Amino acid sequence: AMIATAKEAHQVINEYRRVVASIKQGQDSLNRLKVEYNELEHLARHIDQALATIPFTDRQEAKRLIEEY
Repeated sequence: AMIATAKEAHQVINEYRRVVASIKQGQDSLNRLKVEYNELEHLARHIDQALATIPFTDRQEAKRLIEEY
């Protein structure tokens, strides 16, 4: 269907802009989540490395404390 009026054209353009803005917001949110995930993964690696240096019985206790926390 043809867009008959300038008003309809404006409505279509505004709707398009809203969709684009919404997609950009979604991408920004996704990027923030990726950064947080990477930071958590990094932290988890450090925790694992730290636990590996602790004697086994203390390690069990440390794991219990981490899970409680």
